[in-house]
This record gives sequence, C-alpha cells and structure tokens, in this order.
Amino acid sequence: MGGGVIPPAPANNGRMDPSGTSPTARPSRQALQAAFLQYLREGYPVSTAAALAGVHRDTVYGWRERSMKFRRAWEDAYAAGSDFIEAAARARAIDGWDEATAWGVVHRYSDALLAVLLRGRKRDVYGSYVQVAQAIERPPEITIRYVDGVVGTPYQGNGKGDPTKVGS
Repeated sequence: MGGGVIPPAPANNGRMDPSGTSPTARPSRQALQAAFLQYLREGYPVSTAAALAGVHRDTVYGWRERSMKFRRAWEDAYAAGSDFIEAAARARAIDGWDEATAWGVVHRYSDALLAVLLRGRKRDVYGSYVQVAQAIERPPEITIRYVDGVVGTPYQGNGKGDPTKVGS
C-alpha cells in the first residue's frame, strides 16, 4: 500500500514542543484531511489512516459529523481503499507470489483468498453457511435392546422428561 513505506506520524501533532518555547508548524485542516483521505484510499483502517495523517481518530470522526462534503469524500476514499484491498487479494489468489524456501523459490497461491472472493461475488453458490431444515412430525421411537433380545416396548419422550409407551 503506497509502496510499502509507512511514514511516521508527527511526534508532537503540532503542539508546543516540550520546552514550551514555540509552537511547531501545524498543517492546515485541509492538508490533514487530504492526507487522511489518501491513506483511506490506500486501504488503511480509519484509526491507522488518522494516525498516519497526524490526527486522532476522534478528530476525523468529528470532521465527518460536521461536514457533508468531507463525509462524501470519506465514503469515496473508503470505497477506493476497499477496491485496492480487493485487487491485492485477487492478485494473491489468482496470480500468486514467489516465496523463498529452503528448496528454492516456490510460486504460491491463496486458496483461502480465492474462496473469500468467490463468496463475495456468488454468495448464493459459495455462501459461508449451510442451512439445514428438517421437519419432524413426531418424536423418534427408541427401542432398548439387551444382548439376550428386546426388552419392553418402544418408548418416546412426552416433552416433560418422562418416557411414555408408544400407543398407550
């Protein structure tokens, strides 16, 4: 994401330096918002994008609450970041990657990512759950058998924990 280099967040976030003698230069709100939105486009989570931009996550959420323009820009950047992540997952699933091993370089693929991508595109076919439905019209019959033959008659529960004879 972004070339793999994560720039450090400003150490003091534009506040007074520890000596209290002079404030450090603080980027404008517009510059901070632009940086945050760029990190979102690169697929970073909100908290990380905010930290990399040099602001607290509460600050960016506040901007989003107060500005419809910023909210729309956030939604667009977040969608672009999601597309970026999906493209990276697709590349690992379909194109694969080279990995150095003790036996040399091995080309690998991610079956797990491929399954996730398939579920995302065709949930009705590759859904992540199985639905089982069974209609029971009457409780099952139970027969107790001992080694020397059948003892008693079939029993079933009456729903109160007490067995009752079938047909009685």
